Amino acid sequence: KEEMDKMQSEMLSTVEELNTQLQEEMASNKDLVDSLTENNAALTKSIEELKMEKSTADANIETQTKQNSELKTDLKKAFKVMSKMEANKNELDNKLASEQESNQSLQSEIASLQEENTRLSESNDT
Repeated sequence: KEEMDKMQSEMLSTVEELNTQLQEEMASNKDLVDSLTENNAALTKSIEELKMEKSTADANIETQTKQNSELKTDLKKAFKVMSKMEANKNELDNKLASEQESNQSLQSEIASLQEENTRLSESNDT
């Protein structure tokens, strides 16, 4: 009986040690789960923040792309206007040259008429 008591005592001691180890492992596991839960929450928050940043960046890119497209259209219109202005300038330059030739011709004619007028006046005086 003594030996049985001793074995029972040893078994109880072993069971207590195993229970203690189990409690320690459970506490360690709980700490690990808590830590993982905390890290997961932080990662989830980071992911949500990144999604928001991406969304904002996408909106900015879309806005900038639209503005670039509008600027490109405006630039094309400006080049068309410049082209028309160049054509108008050339036309006006040609008209100016023509009018200058006419003016020169009229000035020559006026000079001739003045000379003739002077001769006629001189011949009338004599």
